[in-house]
Amino acid sequence: MQNWQWRYDTANEALCAIMDNGIEQPLVFKKKHFRNDMPALCDFTLDDANLHSTLLEYQETQEGTAPSDFFLVALHGAAIARFGKALMAQSWHFQTNTLEEWPVNHLYCRLKSGFEEKSFIIVSQDHRSSLCMLLDDTFEIGANKVMKRFDVVRVLNDRLFSHPCHPVAETPNHWQELA
Repeated sequence: MQNWQWRYDTANEALCAIMDNGIEQPLVFKKKHFRNDMPALCDFTLDDANLHSTLLEYQETQEGTAPSDFFLVALHGAAIARFGKALMAQSWHFQTNTLEEWPVNHLYCRLKSGFEEKSFIIVSQDHRSSLCMLLDDTFEIGANKVMKRFDVVRVLNDRLFSHPCHPVAETPNHWQELA
């Protein structure tokens, strides 16, 4: 990864990763997903490489996941973390969970919209919210709103649900039952 680069084509409004061997991997993100100051060409940073490796290794360690997309998921995650626009939490689209705190070592999660429940990977997280990238092909989150694969959404951590590939031990919240 030491010679990998990002290339943004302003004419086509598309980002691709250029690997050591010169192979270019186009990404699905469009201009609306990126900051306004996109460089035409730049090197992978240490942060890019670390996040790519973290996401790749995490997927490889979880049982029940198909390895065919690991590389693309990790590459899209690194790209959106580096160049994505800052997003406000859009938690109102999703059901609330009763977990007190989301474990930082659990990157797979599920979000429930009331229409569907789909799989995500957490690209970045703080104590309050998580930037989640869709792993499934589509996700209906509203009557007129559908997410596509690799789209990202920021949600409050109380919207995250356990994923079957890396389950979170849920502790009952007795106060929630009284509400």
